[in-house]
Amino acid sequence: MERRSRKAIYRSALAAAIVVGLAVPAISSAAGPGNPTTDVTAINVVQRDLGLAATYWRAVNPSLNAPCTRERVLVTPMTDAMGNDGTNVPASDIWAETALDQCTIDISGSMWQALQATDPTTEYAVCTTFAHELAHTLGMPDASQSPGGMLNASPNARHDPLCSRMAYGHVSPAAHEWLVEHGLAGTLHYAHS
Repeated sequence: MERRSRKAIYRSALAAAIVVGLAVPAISSAAGPGNPTTDVTAINVVQRDLGLAATYWRAVNPSLNAPCTRERVLVTPMTDAMGNDGTNVPASDIWAETALDQCTIDISGSMWQALQATDPTTEYAVCTTFAHELAHTLGMPDASQSPGGMLNASPNARHDPLCSRMAYGHVSPAAHEWLVEHGLAGTLHYAHS
């Protein structure tokens, strides 16, 4: 093994950081006028989670008709929105928002940062947020009572066995039963159709 100076090690680390930085879009949490939104639709984790969301909703309600050929995911500033059963939610409390029957899912700078996390709890929260937002593209509004709590504006009320299996590598017995019931207990494919 070659011994390198601290300066050489620092230059190598800096070069690696620059290469990694070029591979992932740099998103300012201060998006807004003068800071355009950034399209992150093609990012692998976004495609994975949209694919899981589409699989979830096809399993829950096979008769749902997706109006979008393809969803777009943009990092952009949030606005105040309606939450469960018409309650007002301030923009500062929102990770993502989607207008009903529209094909664009807007995510906040903080959700963008969470998308880059590798801990299972955050991965699960991001995944269920995409499932929640995809429901809005299908025309479903926030509601405190919904299948798996997925339409609940509160992330803590959401339960998605597909996201659980992706993030944690296992599921609860009840989630396993759901997967079996919907023919999804075998190999999971993450591709978004």
